[in-house]
Amino acid sequence: MRTLWGLVVVLLVLGGGYIIYRSFGNNTSSLNTAVDRAQELVPTVSEQIENVNTQTVEIGANGYSPSSVTIKKGTKVTWKNEGSKMANVSSDPHPQHTSYAPLNLGNIQDQKSASLVFNETGTFNYHNHLQPSQKGSIIVQ
Repeated sequence: MRTLWGLVVVLLVLGGGYIIYRSFGNNTSSLNTAVDRAQELVPTVSEQIENVNTQTVEIGANGYSPSSVTIKKGTKVTWKNEGSKMANVSSDPHPQHTSYAPLNLGNIQDQKSASLVFNETGTFNYHNHLQPSQKGSIIVQ
């Protein structure tokens, strides 16, 4: 009698598993729809990069051009060294560089660049540590 009950339980479990498999196992259309919808909602990396506001400041023999820029919060500023000498973008004051540590970008070789995304509002003054008379400012609104 125990064997019979054991056989009935095994058949019920197998039958239930088969029914569940048939109901959900081959139904991939809802999964594909969910994946397609998720891909629509999540922007690609290239779309995110295109949406970043950018501002370029050139470094030359006469300093920064433009020397002052006003940007929105979240804007990426790139300093491009167009000169023939190394430059060093550092926050004021000279030589301590303590007003805004993220702006201490360090040495930038000629024809190279360095970038910073400004996520805080305020006015950020900087200078070329190697030519302290070359000054600039970023105003973030």
